[in-house]
Amino acid sequence: IHPFSGDERKNWPLDRWESLVERLERKSGGHFLVFCSAAESTLLASWSGRASKNVRFIAGAPLRQVKALLGRARLLAGGDSGLGHVAAALGIPVVSLFGPGAPARSGPVGRGAVTVIQHQPLVELSVDVVEKASLPFLVPGAAEVE
Repeated sequence: IHPFSGDERKNWPLDRWESLVERLERKSGGHFLVFCSAAESTLLASWSGRASKNVRFIAGAPLRQVKALLGRARLLAGGDSGLGHVAAALGIPVVSLFGPGAPARSGPVGRGAVTVIQHQPLVELSVDVVEKASLPFLVPGAAEVE
């Protein structure tokens, strides 16, 4: 999970990310990494205090470490940011949330499957929509159940 984009207007609310991770964790039984810069880590302090042991927060890691961790991922869900490009280039599926912006021009591309969800204003995008887009990458057969 990469909840930040470097531009507040492009960020989905943190409580939505937290809810998404809780739902996906419950349905997939998986482990989740939440990536952020060292400066953004303070914004995640309350979430990290409530998170289960299956959710780990990675703050300010060098790109080499981030790429190594992403290389083992089944999915990167995140905002309109560079980390989506890195994951897609590594062949990792990406669910990328866009509010303002032009995903056709600046969205992630690469070997990995890319799902772009654009909604304006982004704050009104429901967790259900992002969960539905993410679940098939984490739970085999999830798309058929819907």
